[in-house]
Amino acid sequence: MCGLVGIINKNGKKVDGSLLKAMAETLSYRGPDEEGHSIDGVVGFYHKRLSIIDLVTGRQPMKSNGVTVVFNGEIYNYIELRESLKSLGILLRPSRTQRSFLSFTTNTARSLSAG
Repeated sequence: MCGLVGIINKNGKKVDGSLLKAMAETLSYRGPDEEGHSIDGVVGFYHKRLSIIDLVTGRQPMKSNGVTVVFNGEIYNYIELRESLKSLGILLRPSRTQRSFLSFTTNTARSLSAG
């Protein structure tokens, strides 16, 4: 049971990293194994991780090709998703569920924007 928090400043001010971290500390019981954050101007995410699957390789937030993703949960059909990505020519290392998610969402977003 991971936890995540986020800030989107509609007023145009840059996200305050100390506020984001303080918000995440209220969820420390939900993710004692690892934490990560990403701030990009007016948008900030902080993730607290409880390791269940991908004990070593599931760091978040994840960034790839200009897309940042943070999410809570496990992808139990990652094998099927990996096969779908493989058919598109995208090769992934075994048991990288979150990398599968990131690649899938990045490629889906690209195909939607192209069409």
